[in-house]
Amino acid sequence: MTPDQPDRRIDRLIRRFPEPLQPDLRESADRLLAVRSLKDGVEALHQEVEHVLRVSTPVFVRYPTIRRPRRAKALVASAAAIAAAVEEGDELLTLFSVGTLAAPGFGTVLAVNLLATATEAWAATSVRVHQLHDHGRPVHTEQTAADVREAMFGPVDTSSGVTPVIRKVAAGGARRLGRRWAVGLIPVFGIAYGGFDAARTVDRVLRLPLPPVEDG
Repeated sequence: MTPDQPDRRIDRLIRRFPEPLQPDLRESADRLLAVRSLKDGVEALHQEVEHVLRVSTPVFVRYPTIRRPRRAKALVASAAAIAAAVEEGDELLTLFSVGTLAAPGFGTVLAVNLLATATEAWAATSVRVHQLHDHGRPVHTEQTAADVREAMFGPVDTSSGVTPVIRKVAAGGARRLGRRWAVGLIPVFGIAYGGFDAARTVDRVLRLPLPPVEDG
């Protein structure tokens, strides 16, 4: 693998997203690419998932370019498979063999997984927005974000306020990525599982109850 291959792969993933979001994703990816220790990696991933969840949903609601559930699943599965393929490389195996000091490719693993998670959120948001439009229901950014979070990470108690909720979701996302990493170390099966697990988010968001029709 040549040194610039990870950057090309990450740039290719970033260019899939709506243009207004690309600078934020590039900055998040750059911060993760600089990570060199396990301890820093866990905290950095937590922070970047929180950041991306916060800034991306309004953009995804404005740009719901993925209309068909089948295409949404294919896009999500493709991004998850890329992430799993990176995890199966020598980078993550080296990471676990050296303990607390991460291999140079560890930042790439973090960045690609973050982008795969963002792709999942984009696909789920897009199909949810189109579902609401098709049924004549209102599209509210905060409620749509809550629906997507529930589809991705399970129900979250919102009584404690928005910021704690985002932090809980970010932590949940980091834990879920950790489970995918463990499976991703199993050749071939890890790639298939990553795509299957991510694609289920599209089905889950479409099964959530629809909001009532607004008067007027």
